[in-house]
Amino acid sequence: MIRPIAAANAVTTAVVILYVVCASLSLIVPDFIVGIVQAWVHTLSLEAVRATSAMTFGSFVWGFISLTVLTWIVTYGTVALYNNFAHREQESERHQRGYMAA
Repeated sequence: MIRPIAAANAVTTAVVILYVVCASLSLIVPDFIVGIVQAWVHTLSLEAVRATSAMTFGSFVWGFISLTVLTWIVTYGTVALYNNFAHREQESERHQRGYMAA
């Protein structure tokens, strides 16, 4: 079984690092970021949704906090569900093999 808190902390740390790197690059080389995302969405044009001004400190902080909380909750929930389903599958396999009384 996977420990939900440890997994949520690890995934959240990785996402926060990516967020800070992405936000930094968007301030330093915004065309680079748009080019990367444009490659991800293939045939869609991002010019219509391109930012016309730099990110503010307030939007950076709000994005940081909301992404951190959401990532932690989703990861914790996903791991908890995974553990639940894995436990049920394990019990079912044991039952089918005759390890448990019916």
